[in-house]
Amino acid sequence: MRNIKSVYIGIFICIFFIYFGIMFQSALVSRISNSMKLNDGNKVSVITNRSNTINHFTLSDIRFMKNKLKDEDIFAMSETKGKVYFEGRDIHSKILGVSSNFNKFYNINVSTGSFFTEGICKENEFCVVLEDKLARKLFGTENVVGLKVRIFHKDFKIIGVVKRDSTIIQNISNDGFDKVYIPIETLIKLDETRKISYLQFQNLNNDVQVKGKDRVIGLLNGIGKDEKQYKIIDYSKEEQLIKQKPLIMCFVLGFTCIWNFIKYLIKILVEVKKFFIANMEKDYLLDVVIKNKKCFLIYILKIVFGVLGIFIMWKLIRFNLYIPSNYIPDEFINISYYKDIFQDSIKANIESREYLIPFIELKFMKTNTLINILSIMVIFCSFILNTFVREFLNKSRDAILAVQCCGKCSVVALILIAIIFMTFKIQFGIDLKILFIIWSFLFMRVIVHAKNKYII
Repeated sequence: MRNIKSVYIGIFICIFFIYFGIMFQSALVSRISNSMKLNDGNKVSVITNRSNTINHFTLSDIRFMKNKLKDEDIFAMSETKGKVYFEGRDIHSKILGVSSNFNKFYNINVSTGSFFTEGICKENEFCVVLEDKLARKLFGTENVVGLKVRIFHKDFKIIGVVKRDSTIIQNISNDGFDKVYIPIETLIKLDETRKISYLQFQNLNNDVQVKGKDRVIGLLNGIGKDEKQYKIIDYSKEEQLIKQKPLIMCFVLGFTCIWNFIKYLIKILVEVKKFFIANMEKDYLLDVVIKNKKCFLIYILKIVFGVLGIFIMWKLIRFNLYIPSNYIPDEFINISYYKDIFQDSIKANIESREYLIPFIELKFMKTNTLINILSIMVIFCSFILNTFVREFLNKSRDAILAVQCCGKCSVVALILIAIIFMTFKIQFGIDLKILFIIWSFLFMRVIVHAKNKYII
């Protein structure tokens, strides 16, 4: 049997990871949305197959699609690896050929100089933007605007330095290479065999009659491409799916809290029934109420507390759940339909290895995976916490002490999380709604396990 100190520690660990999981999920969603500018218009990405280079795009393909687009925008990118030279020093880097509108699609933190635009590219096609770490490795400083480096046996003028994202998302998706940005037209000019492997479209849903993904498929068909040869990602859907995951976790905790409120109300009603049965053996109902006004009022307040708790919690946790249409069967009980979905997901996971996933897409995928892991962690800790709270009450026999324990653990956990977030440069913010849901979840855990020793 564990002593009460080890149970106390167990409660703290569970509470810490529940708070950490949900708050970290919210921070990750905010970070990836800001990094990929998901709020700046509906986006659709097209990723080419690794092995089938015939389906890669050319500059003429891009020009054709641009002419077809009106208010929409298109971004193209091609990745390769090569050495960046400066005065006898060379560093193996990832060279990214990108459209001049790259900073319209992604947030770039330019520390010195500027990112290239269409006008800059016309004036000097051999311009380059370096990452800050690469600049320090080559020159020992970030103040390198105007200097030249040699790439693909050509001199490139440095026009800007971008600060590498040092957050945990960047670290888990980092491929180990310093990055160099050059105009995509220049990359293809230097290497005629090089083709475009990645496209992204923005603001495709301005036409409400045509969905963004369908519009992209139409554009691909227009240049003689088969959409089945590409991995097409509709971020209007992906954004909704990833944003609702922290809300789902809050819903799970809140719904558990509602269930505990219901159990609490049932206990109170059972007590009320026993109370009246015991007292009505000698007196009438009205006489029992008059003689036990204080006790009757306490029962009324407890019932009101339970009903209000259910109502408030439901108002806090409810949200519009988004389910993609392809996951909704015509009939609710359709085993073959769900089997096909499961098989398709496995097939898609295997096929994804065949695509040239660019680093910007990799960040989103890694973020999504991390959020899923955090969801599992929160659910697991919530389940384990139930055992620890019950054991604490059995040992201490004091429900008030259990509430104090959860309160102290919550305060210490939040302080520790704040320190961790600031240390690793993670956005830290306390959402009062989330705080209230988690605290209510903890409080009702104690209430339902306190047997007949109610706190209120």
